[in-house]
Amino acid sequence: MQTCRVQRRHRQDLIFQGEILAQASERETDERLSQWMEVALYRTSVGKYMLVSNLHCDSNGAHKLSGCLSFHSPDDVEQFLHVEQVDHADVVRLLLERARNNTD
Repeated sequence: MQTCRVQRRHRQDLIFQGEILAQASERETDERLSQWMEVALYRTSVGKYMLVSNLHCDSNGAHKLSGCLSFHSPDDVEQFLHVEQVDHADVVRLLLERARNNTD
């Protein structure tokens, strides 16, 4: 486990002990996007799962909207997202696929 730091807009950084299980970005498939979503899934040292999202709102990534939610299990994350109905569904599917490979 390592110290993880999650930047949050207009709030103090969230710092916890854990490990990153997976991350994904819409820019992996299209670098020309002027707005894109990045998501990451962490497992904390106490067994919680942190879903972190960053929506970049301009082409250089200087302006972004960040969020972080806590869950009890990867299944809870997947249930929350309802992958078929969420915005940015492709990057979320990629994140969950990578996370499954790291938690199996």
